[in-house]
Amino acid sequence: MVHCISCKATMAGWVWDAIVGYLVPDVIIEIRNDMPSNAYSLYLHCKSEKDDRLGEHWLAKGQHYSWDFKINAVKGTTTYNCYMQWGNNKKKWFLVYRGSFGTDDWWYSVRQDGLYATQDGPSGKYKKMYKW
Repeated sequence: MVHCISCKATMAGWVWDAIVGYLVPDVIIEIRNDMPSNAYSLYLHCKSEKDDRLGEHWLAKGQHYSWDFKINAVKGTTTYNCYMQWGNNKKKWFLVYRGSFGTDDWWYSVRQDGLYATQDGPSGKYKKMYKW
């Protein structure tokens, strides 16, 4: 009989990943540029608390950027912040997600007077969360 310790560890890791993938749903974050039409695009740069950077994005009016992730199974929480700039005057870091297991998805609308959010889907009722 051949014993493979690393095979058991690999199988255990695969089983754990499958369980976490099944039990822990993906969280979705979507940010939409709802600024007035003009020459400026919305600059967006997001990162997690672990400094996982999601890259730089330029969104024209009506465009959106979204990503999904799973809550950290060991730590149990996740945080994302986004830096947004529109034109020369509006620049700010916004907290867009701080959550734990069972936390719902978030949809954001970036507007001239601030950042609005809803958890009721992209066509839900948005509430102002932050001002510029």
